[in-house]
Amino acid sequence: MSRVVAGVDEAGRGPVIGPMVIAAVAGDEGVREGLLKMGVKDSKKLSPKKRVELAVKIASLTLVEAFVVPPGVIDSHVKATGGNLNELEALLMAELITTLKPNEAVVDALGSETKFARRVSEYAGGIAVRATHDADSSCPFVSAASIVAKVIRDNAVSAVLFSGSGYPSDRKTIEFLSRVGMNPSFVRKSWKLNTPAFR
Repeated sequence: MSRVVAGVDEAGRGPVIGPMVIAAVAGDEGVREGLLKMGVKDSKKLSPKKRVELAVKIASLTLVEAFVVPPGVIDSHVKATGGNLNELEALLMAELITTLKPNEAVVDALGSETKFARRVSEYAGGIAVRATHDADSSCPFVSAASIVAKVIRDNAVSAVLFSGSGYPSDRKTIEFLSRVGMNPSFVRKSWKLNTPAFR
């Protein structure tokens, strides 16, 4: 039986507008070669148009699972943990891995590679997990997951008629929030207290 690997990555960890999306992409060695041939790479190095084109191809070649984490869920977690999203990401990554049931999962590390891998593996019922910094540049399955996550997040953000990055340091973001305020459900209220721009 072919060995199946899953790659997991997120998009939108830090913005004040829109959800965080965590995606997982899985397949065997043949799928890995297919991903390399189609040119997957870290989503930040691709144009929006290219990401959409690749996301369609990825979905036709691999097994894909994703979570869209609403701002309200993020706010609740930030309030409960003092701002640490690592635990929430570890839990959701593990749930995606458990659903796909790969022989091994590769995730983009948060903090210590060893500790994060151990935590995700424990939550995933002991499935082998390898956590690596910049995994979205070194593992085609993680690259593919980063593309899928980014496309899903971009679609969610565009649905609220916003064209900026969504990050508190972005002028378009500040101007948009000055018009709509912090009450809409697509805005993360917890960032208001932690960001100089909103003080």
